[in-house]
Amino acid sequence: MVLVLAMVMGGTAHAGQPGEGNVVSSIDVRVTTDKEARDPMYGGIGGSVAAALGTDSKLPAVELRGDLQFNRLPPKEIAEFMLDSVGSDMGIDDVTYSRMRSRWSLAASWGATSRERGWRVRVGPEFLIEGDVGAVGRLEPIGWSPDYTAATRAGLGGAVGYALPFGSDVGDPLLDVRVAGSVLAPLSAGGGTVGAEDFEFLEVSGTEFLPVDLLGAESRAWGEATLTVKRLRLGATFGLHHRARSAYMQALSESPDHDVLASPNPVEFLGQASVGVVF
Repeated sequence: MVLVLAMVMGGTAHAGQPGEGNVVSSIDVRVTTDKEARDPMYGGIGGSVAAALGTDSKLPAVELRGDLQFNRLPPKEIAEFMLDSVGSDMGIDDVTYSRMRSRWSLAASWGATSRERGWRVRVGPEFLIEGDVGAVGRLEPIGWSPDYTAATRAGLGGAVGYALPFGSDVGDPLLDVRVAGSVLAPLSAGGGTVGAEDFEFLEVSGTEFLPVDLLGAESRAWGEATLTVKRLRLGATFGLHHRARSAYMQALSESPDHDVLASPNPVEFLGQASVGVVF
């Protein structure tokens, strides 16, 4: 969260609203759907800074976008199963822990600082980091040590759409609608069991796997709409989110020595709502 705030604050020296200056900064609070966690939504904070490279409309702005989101795991049903399986004699009545997720992108973004009617395009690299806080301490005493507690993915994301101003003055309503997508490949995994010196479970039928093989690629496709009125900015996102099976789990499902189903991970609904300010 500190990084998000610093990113936005650092770009405000010459900032303004769309159509007013060469830098447009925003910060918002947001909620994002999360079927895998204890609560149905991640809560978090996000921000962006877009700086034009020149006055020529053919030149893109450089747009830095980032967020930090928080939720709790495991889901309630799984937590209850864990507690029932260890028995009350261990004196454990809580196995919840925190998960942080932060997503960053640096894009070439056409029209990011403008309020003129027209097409909007952004494209650039994207980076995702996820980390569990307290997972080992909560789960290890009951024999449910997590395979890993930190993961990173990196890839490419982009969006294309159209901006429609309602009025010609700075601060008049501006609607920006786009379709977007991203594909991120596994980069690293650590902590948990794979962080131990003696971990040996990453081997299937004589083939050894690296910790990163515990992760699958992430694919997302969505539609987004942003409405800016004076300094108020409202946003909504609806789409699909998928995490592919990891190379390690795929190997387990294909091995005759392990009883693991080969069914693919489901495609999940992706939804997000945000409210913030432009400055």
